[in-house]
Amino acid sequence: MRAIEKKRPPFMTRQRWAFVIVAFILLVVTLLFVFYRSVQSTRWSEEREARSIAAEAANLQEINAMYKHVWQTVSWIVNGVDADGNDVYVWLPQEGEPYVTLAAEALSTENVRAKLLAAKPEAAVKHIRPALLEGGQCWEIFYSYDDGSLHYYYDFYNFYNGELIATYKLPAKTEP
Repeated sequence: MRAIEKKRPPFMTRQRWAFVIVAFILLVVTLLFVFYRSVQSTRWSEEREARSIAAEAANLQEINAMYKHVWQTVSWIVNGVDADGNDVYVWLPQEGEPYVTLAAEALSTENVRAKLLAAKPEAAVKHIRPALLEGGQCWEIFYSYDDGSLHYYYDFYNFYNGELIATYKLPAKTEP
């Protein structure tokens, strides 16, 4: 008698499963997007504020690059083009007023790289950025150097004449 009775169709059909899976994926993607925005919102607001302060301080028409430098204090360095067409750096220290430097007065990144590689030809440069160290303008060079074991270094060179200010060696291994 059971074989003759008509079976009830299952509640979860293929279409319903597809709907549930798509809805779940959309929910996960939305939650990841909201989380990403909440994590990045402070960084984005800092960038917007630094961008507006630098644009006002130097009358920037175009911004080429922005660097957040964290060493002794947090500072922003903005590279851009002013209304006269000059390439400038705007220094935004955490405390104090912003100040503007013409890029033509400073050493170029290529010259700073050449200075480092003349002293350490085997060095592998990771990045060169403008920085503030002890209140002075400088170039920060992050590089690796293999002197028996691979070490990473930070070198700071004077922004204008390229004189070495300081070298910091990072430990090869850290203990927990």
